[in-house]
Amino acid sequence: MSNKANSADPVSDDLLMLLYVTASFGAVIVGGLISVGIFGWQVLAWLKSGEWTSLPLVGVGIGKAAELLGYEQLRSWVVSPANWIGLHRFLDWLNVAVAPILLGMFLSRILGLFAENRTNYLERKYFPKDASPD
Repeated sequence: MSNKANSADPVSDDLLMLLYVTASFGAVIVGGLISVGIFGWQVLAWLKSGEWTSLPLVGVGIGKAAELLGYEQLRSWVVSPANWIGLHRFLDWLNVAVAPILLGMFLSRILGLFAENRTNYLERKYFPKDASPD
């Protein structure tokens, strides 16, 4: 009598772990490439014109997202903040080029948590701890 639910399928488990690891690294690499591309475009524009093209995270990133999603309260805060002034100044100081790499790192961490959870599950599945001492 074989129990199909407890049968080992190491190939699909290995493929799933490979998918987690690949997606995790891919998120950071793609985010990094996008960030380098944005910053590189700013540098090339500066070298050509001599004027720095400012792309603040609060105006370009958050402002456009709020506009597209229809968040009027957030959009009005981006235009003229009445509270959270320090946060607004900090986000205005940050370049939009940091957003893709930060998002990639965040996604990588989330995928890492899934992989860690899966690893713990596989350890319990394939290497169960006996309650009886040898």
